[in-house]
Amino acid sequence: MEHEKTGPDVAQTAFSTHEYAEFGSTEHPTPTSAHTLPHVSVVGMYDNDDYAEECSNEYANVEDSTEKLLKAKSGLDPLADDASGMSWQAAGTMVAAIIVGVAVLGMPQAVSRLGWVLGFIVILLFAGLEVFSGIALTVVFKAASITLNRRPHSFGDLGLAAYGHRGQQIVQYVQFAQLWAYCVVVQYIASKNLTYVIRAAGGGTCTVGTQAMVVLLVLPALQLQRLREAAFLAVFGVATISIVLILYFSQMATETGHSLTDVDIPHSTTATDSLVEIMVIAFAYQGQAVFPEIQSEMKRPADFRKSIIGASIFLTSVYLLVGGFGYGVIGPDAPMLYTWDETKNPSQSRTTAACAFLVAHVLVAYVINASVINQALARRFLPPAPSRLQWLCMTVATECTYFLAANVVPSVTDWMALLSATLGMTLMLTMPAAFALKLRGSLGQLMPHERELYHVILGCSGVLMVATTFAAFYQLSTANWDAAVFQC
Repeated sequence: MEHEKTGPDVAQTAFSTHEYAEFGSTEHPTPTSAHTLPHVSVVGMYDNDDYAEECSNEYANVEDSTEKLLKAKSGLDPLADDASGMSWQAAGTMVAAIIVGVAVLGMPQAVSRLGWVLGFIVILLFAGLEVFSGIALTVVFKAASITLNRRPHSFGDLGLAAYGHRGQQIVQYVQFAQLWAYCVVVQYIASKNLTYVIRAAGGGTCTVGTQAMVVLLVLPALQLQRLREAAFLAVFGVATISIVLILYFSQMATETGHSLTDVDIPHSTTATDSLVEIMVIAFAYQGQAVFPEIQSEMKRPADFRKSIIGASIFLTSVYLLVGGFGYGVIGPDAPMLYTWDETKNPSQSRTTAACAFLVAHVLVAYVINASVINQALARRFLPPAPSRLQWLCMTVATECTYFLAANVVPSVTDWMALLSATLGMTLMLTMPAAFALKLRGSLGQLMPHERELYHVILGCSGVLMVATTFAAFYQLSTANWDAAVFQC
């Protein structure tokens, strides 16, 4: 009489000699069946009920051990055994390069509208929330690898592990909407600064022309088909923003100090203004849309918590310095992006250089975020090994959408606030907390105090999202949309 292979038997057969060696065995496992394990219980196979019950219990222990072996393999090997992956230092540099340049020069205006106390409190608050988000996603990443029995490759894989295919689809919609909107922001900022550089050099161009130039500048780098191939760009991005900051602080040293600064919220700041600026600061910490993709390219994804802590310290130090110096020197008239204000810059050459390096920096963030979208689209619509022509056509198509949207955005500040309040907060707080509750709870790894913390995060983030989304929509509704459409 032949019997089918049982669950543990199939699992054992699937392991290779190398895989068993990782867990202390060097012998190649032989397939097992009811012939080689005659004591495995099959319904009706034995007359002795006690012996059948004993064998059934033993079979359950074997099944449990096999499950643990599969989980151990998924939790250790995929997370730690990628020799070609990025180090945690490289991952932290990539996080900093993605986030810092887009919002850093908006800090003077944010602090000027919130006042010294609330401005600095909000910066420190979102620094802590970014660390929470990064650590939560690190824990969720490992739990998802156990559930999926493989290393997750995207934010969508975390949704798949937690809530199945429907959850994966919802997460992907939110993630790619956030990445697309972010690319529109960097397209806008790069073109504005490039316009200033060209005009300062004596050239003549309009915003539409510089928007097209930005597309052409970034297109070659977007031909990289793996995120780790763009890791060297992160170092370049951090170096260029460092030069921008040096020029910024040297410029501040030539300005006359302004005494009209407020410790509390200035009287001229409305509640809507305050909420919008809070979301601008939140935007300065929102790179979570690509965190799982960065983790999947690391040598040890569990080390991502080191990456996020290091990046957060760097970002917070920069934001406090730039916001503090900008507001302290310029006062309540601190603009959104200081280097765009030609009337307040004593040195045109210094401003031109700062704008040029800022263009270089935001293009790095552009490439990294757009690459995540391109990889997802390639998995969906292109063959497993797409040709260069196919990849080029896809990147040109996505670039055109960023170009069109960036030419109709009326206010980058309000656009950033709306993006931060909706999609950004969802990816920063709501999804990491919800995934942790679901995945760690199902694996029995969730402590009572952690459960309470995640519920508090979910509740507070929901209230904040409602209030700030209303404020951002109100600000956008009062913006001059007609003046923003393909302007020169």
